Amino acid sequence: MLIDCGATRCKVHILQSDGKFTTTELAGFSPVSQSWKEFPAVETHAIIDELHFFGTAIEKNIWAKAQKVFQSRYPKASLHISHDLEAAALATLGDEKGYIHIIGTGSATGYWDGEEVVRDKLNLGYLFEDYASGYDIAKEVIMRWNEGRLMQNELANIEGKYCLRDVITSVYRSKNKKKHLSKYSFLIDELNQKTRKEIFNSSIEQFFTKNIDNLAHSYPHHFVGTMAFIMQDIIKAKAAERGIELGKIVADTDEGLVSYFKRKITNQNGK
Repeated sequence: MLIDCGATRCKVHILQSDGKFTTTELAGFSPVSQSWKEFPAVETHAIIDELHFFGTAIEKNIWAKAQKVFQSRYPKASLHISHDLEAAALATLGDEKGYIHIIGTGSATGYWDGEEVVRDKLNLGYLFEDYASGYDIAKEVIMRWNEGRLMQNELANIEGKYCLRDVITSVYRSKNKKKHLSKYSFLIDELNQKTRKEIFNSSIEQFFTKNIDNLAHSYPHHFVGTMAFIMQDIIKAKAAERGIELGKIVADTDEGLVSYFKRKITNQNGK
């Protein structure tokens, strides 16, 4: 069982020894704002003998709690609990070395040495450094809306469908404020192409400045996430300006992660 779980959505892939697999989508989950007891049970008749959980905000100090929950649900399974950067690395790099970046609901960066993710600093999370994420984009659009920095036609597009006060109220009343706010990233679709490009360009520039420019660039940089996929043209332009080698830019880990473990199963079976 492979569980790749973000704050917005959670994908569960169950692989059989013959390489066949099924995929189920669950609601997103974040241990920062939710209890592990709230993590939904995955309905399956299969006996799980190996479970890999990759989650957002999974740091070593809270792995023990996850371990306890999954061990009680799947007592015969060997467990591997890690963060979503590892899932992104396996999906894009496999056993090769390189830099991995996630830009989705949130954002993060790490170096994959072929076996584990190495980060030279603590990830401070969305309150401090989710640059270019859906959360970051939604926040920028709403701030411009509130401050009167939108064009008249942009304002008409948004206010014809949404009320600013209602949007703000819904965010503050939500249980998971980051997840709820990130959903409003779609508001950027109501803006002119020039404004969208300006916001995307600024956010990706900030991501490169904060997350990438200080790296050695000895290896290619891979990107995973919905926002990364949407902004891939700008990512490519920023990388070209800096002479940085790019690897894959994919919307999600699904295909790459399943393929990696299918190869692993095949090798184990000696086929």
